[in-house]
Amino acid sequence: MTTQDHEALAQWQGFKKVESGFRSPLKEGASMANQDALLMAGIRNDGTVIALGAELNREVSAWTKMKDIESGDGFLAGLKEDGTVVIAGKNRQLLEKEKATWTGIEDIACGLTFCVGVTEDGRVLFAGDVRFTPG
Repeated sequence: MTTQDHEALAQWQGFKKVESGFRSPLKEGASMANQDALLMAGIRNDGTVIALGAELNREVSAWTKMKDIESGDGFLAGLKEDGTVVIAGKNRQLLEKEKATWTGIEDIACGLTFCVGVTEDGRVLFAGDVRFTPG
């Protein structure tokens, strides 16, 4: 994490949840301390989301009425108050098609390349890929 990231985080106030994760190194031996490998985001008290990193922050800046956020390998999944799920970041394409039909979601959790959702009636839904191939 860079000094600039620390300074940005010091300005974050009025949050109800924060989430951190990482992106797998693209090359063998790459350091997880590389700023491109870190993912940090938070839900503000007003239900909007902010993230470190210009690209990810651009993607999540339109998110409103958020209930929860979870991170996977370079992506962020958001659970909206209306029970729908939104995805931003890397690996988004692995999740988008399957989660498009998700409604009535009460809770979410993410792994490296997948996301699971729990519906209002207790069913568990899956989107993504459980296979892992290191960079």
